[in-house]
Amino acid sequence: MKLVKEYFAALRALPTILPRLVFRKRTLEEQLQEAMLRGSLRKAFGGFDVLCLGLGILIGSGWAQFTGTAGVYAGTAVIISVIIGGLTALISGACYAELCVEFPVSGGSFSYVMITFGEFAGFVTVASLILEYVAGMALVARGFSTYLARLCNQPPDFFRVGPETVAGGQFDLMALAIVLIISAVMTLGMRESALITTYTTVVKVVLLVVVAIVGYTAGSASNMEPFLNPLWEEDGVFLGSSILFFCYVGFDALGTAAEEVKNVNHIPWGIVGSITGAGLLYFMLALAMVLMTTPNISCPYPSFFSGLGRVNFITVFDGVGLHWMQYVTSVAALLGIVAALIVGLFSVSRVVMAASRDWLLPPFLARVSPRTQTPVLAQTVLAVVIAVSGMVVDNNNLQPLVSFGTLMALWLVCNAMLYRRYVPDVQVRATRHGAIETVARSDSHWTMPWRRHLHLSLRARRILVWTHLGVLNAICVALAAFYQANAVVIPDAPIFPPEEECKSGTGEPQHTDGPEWFLIGWALVTLSLQFWCPLEYEPAGWRIPFWMMPWLPSLALLLLVFRQAAARRFLRGLAGHATRVALHRIAVQYLNVAALPNSGYWNIGIFYGGALAFYLVFSLPMSYVKHSRVDYASNEDLK
Repeated sequence: MKLVKEYFAALRALPTILPRLVFRKRTLEEQLQEAMLRGSLRKAFGGFDVLCLGLGILIGSGWAQFTGTAGVYAGTAVIISVIIGGLTALISGACYAELCVEFPVSGGSFSYVMITFGEFAGFVTVASLILEYVAGMALVARGFSTYLARLCNQPPDFFRVGPETVAGGQFDLMALAIVLIISAVMTLGMRESALITTYTTVVKVVLLVVVAIVGYTAGSASNMEPFLNPLWEEDGVFLGSSILFFCYVGFDALGTAAEEVKNVNHIPWGIVGSITGAGLLYFMLALAMVLMTTPNISCPYPSFFSGLGRVNFITVFDGVGLHWMQYVTSVAALLGIVAALIVGLFSVSRVVMAASRDWLLPPFLARVSPRTQTPVLAQTVLAVVIAVSGMVVDNNNLQPLVSFGTLMALWLVCNAMLYRRYVPDVQVRATRHGAIETVARSDSHWTMPWRRHLHLSLRARRILVWTHLGVLNAICVALAAFYQANAVVIPDAPIFPPEEECKSGTGEPQHTDGPEWFLIGWALVTLSLQFWCPLEYEPAGWRIPFWMMPWLPSLALLLLVFRQAAARRFLRGLAGHATRVALHRIAVQYLNVAALPNSGYWNIGIFYGGALAFYLVFSLPMSYVKHSRVDYASNEDLK
């Protein structure tokens, strides 16, 4: 009753407390105290377990769904798209990994951003992570029925029943069942779930190596010409990389395991190792596909390609006469889906638990089971939400949400990493012994010859860094907007080149020039940041070397935003002429493109609008109540 009175009092005082709490930063010490208060999580993961967690979520079923889709536009150069997508993930993962060691708490990106930028930015991050994982896992769960039907030699929608729902798809009862079953298994304990993930990941990797080797033996190097899609050229390569980046989504799940690993220093190597390992497997699989397709993957005229864009490993193996490989492919995809659902549910439940510790979400979700030492309640609630979403929401409505949620979370993390290294503030970090130490800023770099004459105050130095960060992000967004807005619309142009162009490797490319000026501007701003703003802080543990700063996180920002624009540019180009409406509808229906059609923007706007309302009505007042208590650590009411 006391909590209810305090809540309504805070709600009435909302105009007063809003400017005070929006930018209020949490401290690392507060985060660790909260973790101890709510009950310790079981330290169940060793180094190999961390690697398998990463591979478990990265190598789901995306390799089976997206490799062919990307290849339709990149051509044989889809192998380059795999590398670009992997490098984007690796660079972003390196920024993320540095913060994992500095802030060893279960909130992952949410905790890093809230400690760095304050409460509201942290809330936006947790909303983005929930969007990413709930929509992503629902999307993955819907793939389970598809590959189970393939394994049973049935049509892909065999296990889907009923008419189309309001959300645009049939009821997928198999998606509902698999999520609830996995949630029930995870209530046994995290160690048991980790063993299941490890075993399924090892078997899955072996099967994927078999898929690649069989593809090499059945393929021919003559199928790799022309190398680029004659119609899309280098634009197709970038589009392919934006599609394939979806396969790398989820590496941030390892950061949420910080309170459950035996040695937190295993997390950075797990992130880098899992992205690298997944990238190598994706490269092997993409190479196998382009060797098998007849003719080039971007010109799929043979009859065994069943419809626009339906280029996947099952149809490719079927086209070369290896019908039995559909069973191997389906089993590998099913194992990948199971492992990805386990790791995804594990990760999002820890994020929600961390946000609930700060009362940004209902506090009861932060409870830790004394028996299993896991947040069972948060895990169960999220499993129900994901299961219902997977049952009723169509893939086309889920993909834009996953893409944008991932973009927002990683974009905020990369900015937080740059801010922490360059802004002249006192920093805190966790030591390897679990204590908190304060690291004072250093003025030594300002004595360098080209900075001696500045004599800037501390406030001016902060403004200088903030200005560089603002301009850098503005240029990245401007480049993405320019690239997206200048999609060339050629009336009646087919999505595939004419057959004679496929054979000759010539055609009229659909791309424009002009982004070079934005790239020059990005390079100049990054160089200016390096020249005028010295590194103020150097982490003690795993870190990005000083000689790669600020270029690596700056490049991560550029690639993350540009990736989103490349996919969106593709859909804009398709929809730009009345004669293409039918083609656009087919593309949206059948191509698993991680892009944002117009309806996707509306869905995203509705989600973040609802999240903002929730923050103002619930999170902000509850946060004020919690932190206005003299001794909230010993007086919390978790009921």
